[in-house]
Amino acid sequence: MSIKRRHPEEGENAAGQESIHPSRRRRVEYTEQDKKLAALYNDLADDVKTTRLKAAAELVRTVSGDVQRIDGALTRLIRGLCSSRKAARAGFSIALSEVFRLTGELKEKTVDAVDLRVPALTERIVKITSPEATSNSKERRDHLLGRCFAFKSLVQSHVLFQQGVPVAEWEKVLELSCQLASETLWLRRECGLMLHESLLTLSQIKDLDVQYASLVISKLHSHKLARTPEGIAIWISATGSFAGIALPNGVWQDNDPLSPKERTAVAKILRGNSSAQAENGAPEESQGANTGAAQNTPSFAWQVILTQLGNRYKPSKKEKKESDFQKFWIEAVDNGLFSESASTERKALGLQIVSLAVAITPSVLLHCLFSPNIMRCIMNQRAQKDRYLHEAARLPLSQLVGRAKSTLEAVPIFVNSLIGEYGAINFDQLTKTKTVDELLSRADDSGASEIFNFVHEVALRPGTKDDAQAESRRRMIADFFLTLVRKRRPEPFSASDKDRADTLWIPVFSPLVELGYEIAKPGSKGQNTPSPPMSKKSQEVFRTRMMSCLNHILAAKIDEDFLLPFVVANKLHELRKSSRVAFDADETVSDILDKSMKTLAKLAEKEQKKQGSQKASYKAFKLLFSLSVIQVYNEETDVVPVLEDLEVCYKGWKKDEESSSMLVEILLSFISKPSTIYRKLAEQVFTAFATELTADGLQSMLDVLDKKESLAGQQELFDNADDDAEDGAEEDEESDLDDEDASDVEMIDGEDDSDVEAISAGEEDGSASEADEDGSEGSDDEEDEEEADGELNDFEQKLALALGTGKVTGVDGDAGSDSDESDMDDDQMMALEGHLTTIFRERKKMGSKKKDNKDAKETIINFKSRVLDMLLIYVKQAHANVLALDLIMPLLIVIRTTTSRPVGEKASNVLRQYFDTCNKSKELPQLEDTEDLLELLGNIHTEMKANASKQHSNACSRSSLFISKLLVNADAKHYEAVADLYTQLQKEWFLEPKSAIQPSVFTEFVSWSIAMKKR
Repeated sequence: MSIKRRHPEEGENAAGQESIHPSRRRRVEYTEQDKKLAALYNDLADDVKTTRLKAAAELVRTVSGDVQRIDGALTRLIRGLCSSRKAARAGFSIALSEVFRLTGELKEKTVDAVDLRVPALTERIVKITSPEATSNSKERRDHLLGRCFAFKSLVQSHVLFQQGVPVAEWEKVLELSCQLASETLWLRRECGLMLHESLLTLSQIKDLDVQYASLVISKLHSHKLARTPEGIAIWISATGSFAGIALPNGVWQDNDPLSPKERTAVAKILRGNSSAQAENGAPEESQGANTGAAQNTPSFAWQVILTQLGNRYKPSKKEKKESDFQKFWIEAVDNGLFSESASTERKALGLQIVSLAVAITPSVLLHCLFSPNIMRCIMNQRAQKDRYLHEAARLPLSQLVGRAKSTLEAVPIFVNSLIGEYGAINFDQLTKTKTVDELLSRADDSGASEIFNFVHEVALRPGTKDDAQAESRRRMIADFFLTLVRKRRPEPFSASDKDRADTLWIPVFSPLVELGYEIAKPGSKGQNTPSPPMSKKSQEVFRTRMMSCLNHILAAKIDEDFLLPFVVANKLHELRKSSRVAFDADETVSDILDKSMKTLAKLAEKEQKKQGSQKASYKAFKLLFSLSVIQVYNEETDVVPVLEDLEVCYKGWKKDEESSSMLVEILLSFISKPSTIYRKLAEQVFTAFATELTADGLQSMLDVLDKKESLAGQQELFDNADDDAEDGAEEDEESDLDDEDASDVEMIDGEDDSDVEAISAGEEDGSASEADEDGSEGSDDEEDEEEADGELNDFEQKLALALGTGKVTGVDGDAGSDSDESDMDDDQMMALEGHLTTIFRERKKMGSKKKDNKDAKETIINFKSRVLDMLLIYVKQAHANVLALDLIMPLLIVIRTTTSRPVGEKASNVLRQYFDTCNKSKELPQLEDTEDLLELLGNIHTEMKANASKQHSNACSRSSLFISKLLVNADAKHYEAVADLYTQLQKEWFLEPKSAIQPSVFTEFVSWSIAMKKR
């Protein structure tokens, strides 16, 4: 295998080459080794870092131990650094550093006219990276950058600091680097970074003479680079890493760039201000003070300076003045880069510096970063998408979230800063981000508690004396409290884990109670006294948000033992006893509250001693009493009787069934209210009581489902008829009229439903679909129109009688017969006035009655929906109870009769959940007497025959199969009776042309029979 001949260096006269004609020169052969090297050099410029590193390692292995190959590689790599292709400088510099290291390991460094000594290496770098005289600006730039990277590789290889290498060689490299930095301003940052990294390299070498580090500072000073951003960073790192380093005099006050006396000068230097002048009279280093180009990215000096200032900080509890870090930040960044007169480019640079500072600043100093000008810039730029720095302002906010992931103690600092004095409570809304929300979701218990306390202080003193502004800010603070609670995702806690409640949740609700209920005594000026005073409207907002917070915690089942409502109730009781609560109550209400609080205290005490189901009962009663007491303080007057009923119910608890029924009635009264908190309360309590529900209690709930969805049903359900009887004879007649009309409406509903369903039943299999329900709803609308037309005809008849004319019938002859109206004189018209007044009053009553019917229908539908929600809880927990079978027929009837599709779907879902839960858990209700089951099955088949929708038919079929399963599981001989019932049903379906029974009922039974037989 032949070896490729080495090409002579530039300017080198190869022996006899120029005297030989080109056609007579020996052809240079291209070997496999050359091909491999070419591929490695190509990979060194690859964009992928792993590819570059792999190529560098392979190249070092290839040339190792061969002086000729090392020599060729050095030349090729230095030339490669002068290329701007892809990532050439990144890859070639790594490989060059390792090849330089190989030269240091060679025993013989001059072989076959190849000189690999340090002086020759330095000269080779300068020679290869010197741009030609004819080079354009881009080529010149590439060559000078290559020289900077080559010197960097030479320093990193440590060959300059080996034994036997004179210090003069290091000094020569420093001289060349500083000369390059001072003469080529746009290279100053790269050269400064290289020199700074060289200090890190020197610090890693053991027993190295400090003279090497002193030379770095000396050369900077001689080239007037000490008072530049890079010079400051190098000075700080050198003095911090090398003790006893020699420093030139007169450069910095106390030889410290971070001295308070130099703060202004350093701030100007970092901003690239060429007017920076040493305060001690030192000559201005104008050569290096300004790069001559706008700074697109921050200098590495910012990181060095901020890190050093952070390390120097020593917290002191006695000192409340600004730290050196904060003073420097205000001087150099807030006022320097974010002033009102600062350019957009300077602010863009400042945003990058803020992001850098967020990442490296110690937690104890993070609050200093959110100074007024910076916060104003971020909020202003993020407010509108068309702002120049709209996206740039997102960078520091994203860095906040990133820092919060690794530093939990920083979360409350960030949140308090964003919503504090220079930020805004609605920071996320203003900046169109979710920064605060994401921070809140990452807060631990102690951090969340700190945030709650801070928000409480802001609520007390919103930073304005104007009442309107204070009220607006307090409303936002109240919303923020709710956001805090909703964004938290803590683990559930119980009363035994009281420490977590004390550190996390009590700091939430104690301020909300104070802000929503407490009244400040006249003349009080304590720390917790609101300024300006809290308005009634603001207190109402805080009360509402507190109830929403409780609602969220109860719904999320975070408070397992219902500790927080109990704490809030006790806090309100304490405030009332000290006459510091905004609540006016007469003596009767006060007595009821006192009695309830005594009962509540006993409940809490007994709860700790109970276990299992008894403990759950006491917990439920505690929750009922606690929330009811809170609602009384919210001036919900209708809750006072509930407290009295609770007292009676609690005393009779576990003694008789009546107390259980009374508890159910109380829960039903809760869910009948429009408030969400009542519904959540009822569901939470019912969940604790579900397994202990009695037959009477269950029947009370089923009675609601049986009510008509009309005004008559509402009056029957809420006992309004008795109240109407007390309003006088005239109102009695009106009430009777309403009942009468309502009854008529219900009859029409039933008739219309039957007609529609009868038509639907005559369709083919599967035709009775959701369209049936749509038809029913349409019939209701037609029914309302007919009723309205009837009322209008009555009105026209009475009007015609009053005017002395015949009823308008629409016949032309009749229309022309009422010409007498024009002959009425003034006396006759006056006589009609009373009649007309009565007629129009009756017309108004008709319109009001129609609205009442509509409202009553919506009320009953909503009430049924909530009862179905509770029954869903019941079937999930008590599906194995025989009582659950009593749900089947009422739910099937509801599916058939309701005028609301959502109610029908909920009822169907309750049945589905009941059957699925029984099948999955394999816990089926057990009946001793199967005759009741056969009777229930027969009733279900009768219900199937009613005109209804496909949804109703499916529910009936599933119910029938479920009961059949219970019968066959009890005894296989019951299959005969089940099959007989299905046979009879099938006969009726076949013989009745308009039967509403779906054919799928029988196919499902056959499939079920096959499955049961296989078992």
